[in-house]
Amino acid sequence: MDDFERCFDFHDQFHIIVCVSCQFAVVPSQTKEHLRKHHARLSSEQRSRIIERVNALPTLARDEGSVVYPPPSHTPVDHLPIFFDGVKCLGQSASGRLCAYVCRTVYGMQEHCRHAHGWVNKRKRGGDVPSSHAKMSNEMWEKNRACQRFFKVGKWQRYFEVTAGCTQDRTETSERHTHAFFRKLEEDMAQTDRDAAEEANRVQGFDEHRCTVVPCLRETGIVDHLRGLKKDEIRAAIALPPSDEGGYLREVVKATEDLLRDALQRCFDGPECMLTWPCRVVLNRFQSSQVEAMGRTRAFDPHKDAGSLKAYFRVAQQILVYFDRVAASEDYFFSHEPDEESVLLEDMLEPTDEQLAVWGAIRRLAQEEATSESGDDDHRLRDRLLWMLLISHETGSRRYESPLLSFCALLSIKPRTQGWMEPGNFNSHLSAMIWVVQLLIFYDSARKEQRGEGRTLGLVKRCCERYLQQTVKAPMGEILRWRLLLFRVSKDSVGDHEASWDKDEQVLTYEDTELHMHQIPTLLLSEYHLCQQLLYDDLMLGQKDVCHMQSWTLRDGPDVDTVGWTFTQHRDNAHLLQGSDRALLAAIERSQPLCRLFLVDGRRSPGGLAWRDAALAAYEGTVQVFSSVSPFSSMSAAVSRSGKARFSL
Repeated sequence: MDDFERCFDFHDQFHIIVCVSCQFAVVPSQTKEHLRKHHARLSSEQRSRIIERVNALPTLARDEGSVVYPPPSHTPVDHLPIFFDGVKCLGQSASGRLCAYVCRTVYGMQEHCRHAHGWVNKRKRGGDVPSSHAKMSNEMWEKNRACQRFFKVGKWQRYFEVTAGCTQDRTETSERHTHAFFRKLEEDMAQTDRDAAEEANRVQGFDEHRCTVVPCLRETGIVDHLRGLKKDEIRAAIALPPSDEGGYLREVVKATEDLLRDALQRCFDGPECMLTWPCRVVLNRFQSSQVEAMGRTRAFDPHKDAGSLKAYFRVAQQILVYFDRVAASEDYFFSHEPDEESVLLEDMLEPTDEQLAVWGAIRRLAQEEATSESGDDDHRLRDRLLWMLLISHETGSRRYESPLLSFCALLSIKPRTQGWMEPGNFNSHLSAMIWVVQLLIFYDSARKEQRGEGRTLGLVKRCCERYLQQTVKAPMGEILRWRLLLFRVSKDSVGDHEASWDKDEQVLTYEDTELHMHQIPTLLLSEYHLCQQLLYDDLMLGQKDVCHMQSWTLRDGPDVDTVGWTFTQHRDNAHLLQGSDRALLAAIERSQPLCRLFLVDGRRSPGGLAWRDAALAAYEGTVQVFSSVSPFSSMSAAVSRSGKARFSL
């Protein structure tokens, strides 16, 4: 269907084109003006193509005399409104032909009959009032006839009779159609809500995401790696087994924490301390600058508070759980649409044979320990270092062959709201991963020294040069590059609705607007009154029975970047907003004027009714106007939070 067919319906038998959304025929010479006035959303190229099609129609009537009208027995013409208050002339012409004149007022019919048929009104002024309402003996017309019209302008305008049943039948049918239309609409909305929930649970990409992290995530390839995955399955893939649950994975989780605490113990002063200052410097040599502004050398810092250690250890445990569930499993963990052509995540992963062999041994030991009743700590499980094999996995250009890098991509999803991580928050996860890797590189080197395989400092230096540099094609090299990119994005990004204050000029800048402080209260008050009028009179359709509420009673979430999330989805607002999502639809259904404004006969629609495109376009335009002025409320909040000024609206 091209642009012309979307806008117009060409009735060849009548030699007219009917605008589908406006519900009337358009005079060919006025097509350009009609498109400009009623279809402003069309581009100039689209309008030009439509006009070319109109000019190329050979049978289209170019004057009012070339229009062909249907006989009275004809069914209603599609995309035109039907009027049931038509007045039909019963007179005849001099040649004996029945007059086909139709109008919609008795006065108009009287004027027609007086001039066309010499009719004289026998009703005189005054007299008996009841008898004055009786039918005149010489009345030569018939009322309440179904009629339509093609054109709405000048001499092109003419009503014609159609066969569409009696008024009472039509009213009852219209009520049934209206009821069926809104019930079907409710079913469609419920299905749409279910589809939206399912769609929001699937990773789509970042094209419509508002967060500034979007460009860097696209650059890292995360957008392609996670596309199509369900977010709840992502969360399940890295979720740790419950602490009261048995099984081998729980044993792996406990052994990982024991290993990390043992490694941390070797970092501090005491008989087991092996982490020297030169070793700490070498571990942190991937930094772009080795000297801070105050002149001190930056080195690996093993000192972390209890909360940070818990979070860091959790990341180390999650990668092993992910490796077992996704990378080492022979089955697909993530569900996929059957018609998807993209490469599945599990097919991208290529753990090495050595990784799989070591993990198989770890799994067997964990299963033995899970079923053992002795309760003794088996150091064989803790001593298996799959981590070093994950760190040393060389992938080349196919970076997501690495299970470690694939796991880090999953960390870009917020676990609670399932939205996308902001640059700073995502960077925190990557920093935790880097710290764990630094600790494990030191731990592996220290254990090798105890076995007589070299000195800790030399082993750490050799390992860091191969796997912990921004220039190497290894998982940690990629993660370090991600981290550097996120630092740059975080530094340059500006928060939503952030206002800047110039103390010297006494000017507040919000987006592209600069205001002096004395102008702000007046402007805000004016915008507030405009928003109030648009909201209550236009957007709320003047309804008075909608529940009023104060904004402070509603709860909002800080993670508003989650796709499709609004405060209406907050569970604490459910009792306040109950029924509000259907309030306007219910108001339209109850009101005949609103039904006539928003609904049209749509014989191509299942229920016989359809939304009037012109009315919806006007409503959407009001929404855009409301949106264009409402951001000043956000500026007011920003100013108040900054303590520069406070306003009361």
